[in-house]
Order: sequence, then C-alpha cells, then structure tokens
Amino acid sequence: MLRRKEFSQVQHLEDPIYAMIPGEPELEDGVLYIVDGPHYVEYKCPCGCGNVVMLPYYTGEEKQGDWGWKLEEHGGRATLQPSVFSRLWPCGSHYFIRDNRIVWCG
Repeated sequence: MLRRKEFSQVQHLEDPIYAMIPGEPELEDGVLYIVDGPHYVEYKCPCGCGNVVMLPYYTGEEKQGDWGWKLEEHGGRATLQPSVFSRLWPCGSHYFIRDNRIVWCG
C-alpha cells in the first residue's frame, strides 16, 4: 500500500463534496478538505486504498452539542485529534493528522 506522509494542501469548502456528488466522489489525492458548513473534513485515506474519509469536527470554541474530532489550524496546516482508526475498512489504517502530516500508529 502507498502510505502518504503529508497532505500537500488544505482547502476550505462550504458544502461537503461527498454529499454533493452521487456515486464516487472526485477528491484530489493529498488534499484535506475542510467543510465549513456542516463541519466535516473529507479526504482520501492516506494508505492509498481509495476510501473517502469523512469526519465531523469542532474547533476549540466548544459549545453544547459539539462532537467529533478537534480541528486546529495554524498557518494553513491542520491538526485533528484524536487519531483516526479505519477499523471497519479492509485497510485498517490507524494514524494521526498533525500539521498536515500523517503520523502512523503501529
């Protein structure tokens, strides 16, 4: 499997790509899409399997009802906490996203 080490770009969107396009979404490899409307991040799995990852996020300003991964951005680089574990997919990828870098677990 191809294991990407970094997202080359962070792109902000108002609507999720996956929800807008029927069938398979056309996400660019190596791009972390931050959806500002319904608060999701979307990207292709960094292992190279081709699966699309969609994660709900919240920012540091926690409000009642916030849930999902904590998203922090600094200088065009994104960090998500906690780790992402794709245990339901055949690839079983487990990693952190820190400053656009993929930090693999195990």
